[in-house]
Amino acid sequence: MLIAVFAADIVSLFAESPDSPEIPIAVNLVYAACAAVIFRGVSGGAAGPLDAAGDTKIPFASQFLGMFCVSIPLAYVGAHDATPAITVPETLAIPAVEVPLVGATVGSAEVPFVGFSIPEVALPAIGLWGLYLAFMAETTIPAAINYLRFRSGKWKEISEAYRPEAAADD
Repeated sequence: MLIAVFAADIVSLFAESPDSPEIPIAVNLVYAACAAVIFRGVSGGAAGPLDAAGDTKIPFASQFLGMFCVSIPLAYVGAHDATPAITVPETLAIPAVEVPLVGATVGSAEVPFVGFSIPEVALPAIGLWGLYLAFMAETTIPAAINYLRFRSGKWKEISEAYRPEAAADD
């Protein structure tokens, strides 16, 4: 809370002058980080018992999903429009990707694994909102998933299977 109250003053310490045009952008990023840190606490508070109980797949998957599947793509889309050194059109185009057919040999037979193509995708250049949303997505998605997993109680079953000699107190 204290950081949010003094965000403009703190950011001004790192700027060339108090009226630099970057200050409002950086202050908004500080606000986004202040909001995101609340969800970091929720995520950690729910992931801790899950990890301790042996239910480590869900916290890992939630962090992976939040960071690599949502936050980084949002930051990518947002950064291109916000960075003056990069000139981009109104939409960003992710080029088509061709993944060749690969496989493995099992005994004397070859089993194909992959062989597909991803079409070109056009994304809107959403600018700074992409960066603000990336801050929030990196913490809110794991927080929601970990909290829901904790509330479901499935981690207790995993803990009992992991440590069958431990008696449940609740």
